[in-house]
Amino acid sequence: GGGRAPEPKAPKPSASQKPTWESESDAEIGPRCAKLLEEFSSFSGDLPGADAENYWTDDELRQYFFSNGYIAPPPKSRPKTKSIRPHDPVLLPHYRVLGLEPGAERESIRRAYRQLALRHHPDKTQSSPHAVASEVTFKAATEAYEALQQAGAA
Repeated sequence: GGGRAPEPKAPKPSASQKPTWESESDAEIGPRCAKLLEEFSSFSGDLPGADAENYWTDDELRQYFFSNGYIAPPPKSRPKTKSIRPHDPVLLPHYRVLGLEPGAERESIRRAYRQLALRHHPDKTQSSPHAVASEVTFKAATEAYEALQQAGAA
């Protein structure tokens, strides 16, 4: 006949075999995962990484353990940690545009930008004889503030 042989099944773990997570040290398991491991004592999947403890919601963790590790949330981007180097030569012109010294406090940067933006906003200066110069100043201030924000200084 044309019948196919049945596919071999994976062997079931015996009662003496420990789940993967029991062989790992408890220090690697966060408190939320440890609590769920107690609740889902038959869990035999792979433990989620450290990101799970830090970035997954309680519902996402519960679903992961309930599904035996099959349903994991999509990867989330970690919060970006940028080192703030106020004296970085790339940032110096941006501080100058805002009239500040390198390394100024976040609040000072925000205040300087807001003052320049209000004073030189195109809607406020459109009928002024200095409208073009004010628009250039406004754009430069906005660009400087955005650059300092991206660098983590503002």
